[in-house]
Amino acid sequence: MNSNTYITPEEADAYYEHRTMKTNLADIDSLQAGRELDALVHVYVLGGNPEDCFFRDGAPRAYWGNSTGPDEDTFYSTDIAMAWLVVEKLRSQGFDVWLHVYDTFTSCEFFKHYPEKMESVGCARAITAPLAICRAALKVIKTAWKRAKE
Repeated sequence: MNSNTYITPEEADAYYEHRTMKTNLADIDSLQAGRELDALVHVYVLGGNPEDCFFRDGAPRAYWGNSTGPDEDTFYSTDIAMAWLVVEKLRSQGFDVWLHVYDTFTSCEFFKHYPEKMESVGCARAITAPLAICRAALKVIKTAWKRAKE
């Protein structure tokens, strides 16, 4: 797996056959902050190894390391500093982000610039910024996979 590009569904399934787009990212807006969402972001957005994050029965592991060090834990959906790593990964792939914080929710939207227009490719609302970022980032991947199948 190349950590500089998105993981493809085929690459993910080669490592972990139960984690597929259809079964795990069908309703991204219902995903709650926690270890499963963190694992999905780690694998699908950041290109992490699914075997590091999930047990064979599909349950997310309670702990795995990340790029900031072997003793660090990954809480993308609850820690804004970790969530910003997700933003930076997508920005390095050519996406722009708009993050709007309101009184009762946060909205995160990723955009891709095309020669003829700018297009929204992932938007989510959540009670916290890290959760909104993670949900929107998974929607970016879902959109990329749909386009790849067309």
